Amino acid sequence: MVDASFPDDLHTWTDVVDNEDIISGVHMNIAHAEIIAIENFLFKLNRVVKVYRSGSTQTCNAGAITKIQFNAADYDPETDFDITTDYEYTAPFDGFFLFSGTLRFIGLAKDTTYSIIAYLNGSTHQRCAFNYASATNYELAFTVIVKAEEGDAIDIRFNNTGGGNEPLDHEIDDTMMTIKPFALL
Repeated sequence: MVDASFPDDLHTWTDVVDNEDIISGVHMNIAHAEIIAIENFLFKLNRVVKVYRSGSTQTCNAGAITKIQFNAADYDPETDFDITTDYEYTAPFDGFFLFSGTLRFIGLAKDTTYSIIAYLNGSTHQRCAFNYASATNYELAFTVIVKAEEGDAIDIRFNNTGGGNEPLDHEIDDTMMTIKPFALL
C-alpha cells in the first residue's frame, strides 16, 4: 500500500493502492455523507412532542385572550416545549410544523363565539373560530400549520368573547397538543 494525499475534506481514507482506489475512497466518503444527511433529515421529521394541561383547571376569562398553559409533557425528549414558564414551542430548525390537539372545557356559555389562535413570536398567526349553542362540556379540536424558522416561539391561545369565565380541564387526554414537523425549509 502507498500513502496517499487527499483533499482536506477527506479524512477517513489513508492508504490506497492506485488512482482507482482514490476514486473509490471519494465515492465511499460521499455515500457515507449522504447516509448521514438522510439520517439527520429523518431524525428531524420524527421529532414529535406531546404536551398537556395537568394539575388544576385553567380559567379562560370572558373577554380575554388566554395563553393555554400546557404544563406537562407526555413526550418531549429534546425539550422543545417550555412547560414551566412560557408554555410555548421553540422551533428547533426551519420548517413547517403541525400543531394538533384538543381543549376540553367544563361547560361553555350558550351562543358565544370562541376561537383558538396560534401565535408566532407573540403575534397572531392563524385563528380558528367556533360557535356553540349549548352549555355542556366541550372538546374543541384544532389543527394549525405553522411555517417557522429555527428559534421561533409558537403558542396556542383561547379567545373567549364573552359568556363567562370558562374552566379548562386538566387531564392528559382532555386538554392536550401534539406537535410534529412535516416539511423542512
